[in-house]
This record gives sequence, C-alpha cells and structure tokens, in this order.
Amino acid sequence: MEPNATARSVGLLLAAGSGRRFDSTAPGRKLEQLIDGQSVASRALGTLRASCDAVLVAARSLTAPIAQEAAAMGVKVLVPEQSSLGMGHSLAALAAAVPEHFPQAETLVIALADMPWIEPATVRELVSASRAGNVIAQPAFDGEKGHPVVFPASYAAALASCTGDTGARDLLRQNADHLRLVAVNDSGVVRDVDTPADLPPRR
Repeated sequence: MEPNATARSVGLLLAAGSGRRFDSTAPGRKLEQLIDGQSVASRALGTLRASCDAVLVAARSLTAPIAQEAAAMGVKVLVPEQSSLGMGHSLAALAAAVPEHFPQAETLVIALADMPWIEPATVRELVSASRAGNVIAQPAFDGEKGHPVVFPASYAAALASCTGDTGARDLLRQNADHLRLVAVNDSGVVRDVDTPADLPPRR
C-alpha cells in the first residue's frame, strides 16, 4: 500500500478480538452478526469510512469477513501477531503503522468493531474537537464516557506501546490534563455488542 500523504484523520478499527463472552466456541462470531442486513463489524467500518480520510483495520486473520470486506475497499488490513493477548496489542500494531502509511495524519480515531451504532457525524465532531484544541477527545452520552476516542497523531508512538486488554485506558489516565470530554447526542457511543442479548430482536 502506497503512503497516503493527504489523509489527515485516520480511523483505527480494532476487529481482532475473540468475543469470548458472546460465543466462546466461535471466535469473532459476534462481529459477523447482522443488524438490518449488515454485519456488526461492517457497520463500524462504514462509520469510519464515512467520517475519516483513511482507515486501518486490525483483524484476526486475512480471511476474516471484515478483513476481506475492508481489503476489497482498498482499506489496509493488519493481523497483529499478539492480538490474542488483548486489544492493546492490536492498537499498538495499528498506531505503529500510521507514520509509514499516513505521514500527514493529524488525528487518530480509536474505534471498536463491536460498536455498530455510532453516527459518522459524531466521529466528525470528535475529530474537529481534537484538532481545535490539540487535545484527546472522548465522547460522553448522558454523563457516561464512550467511544471512539480521538487522539492527536503526536500520540502515535505512545499508542504503539500499548499492551494487554485495556487498550489506551492507561494512556488516557496519564494524560488526563489533555483530555476533553465532548457531550454528544448519540447513544451509540456507549452501546456495544458484548453478548447476544445486546443485539436487537430479529424481524
């Protein structure tokens, strides 16, 4: 993939998790569940493609449905070697790839593939807030902190050091003075698919 020198906002989609709470016998199955005819992961990918200049995807394998869909769209897909150790490792792999592929990136949108209800306009609002104040922007709905979290690209190296299953949580805590909570009217920022009960009833 040739470097994209025009991309300013880059979405980092974490789609390499096992989803054990959803189905311990079929890793990744929850991301393939359909909502209005579209998979959970596909909806999350679509949100980033509609709101960011470019997207990077961390997948369990290159044969995973979301990896194949992303690749067909020209989206770069990575298979982190240590993804089984937690989302932090997947995030680190994506963040480390940003300077090579998107050298002019200004903001990094850290998004979870099991959150299919976020509106693209919400992501754009967070990106704008991060750029305007050179801050980490995190959405809040009814006082509850949510996702995605938008980092200035200057945090790429720090994000590339993430490990474990807490993602960027420690980094947020360490940089609390540079965190701005953005109140949004979008319940999707606090709504994910963790168990089958989280999915809407089939019509």
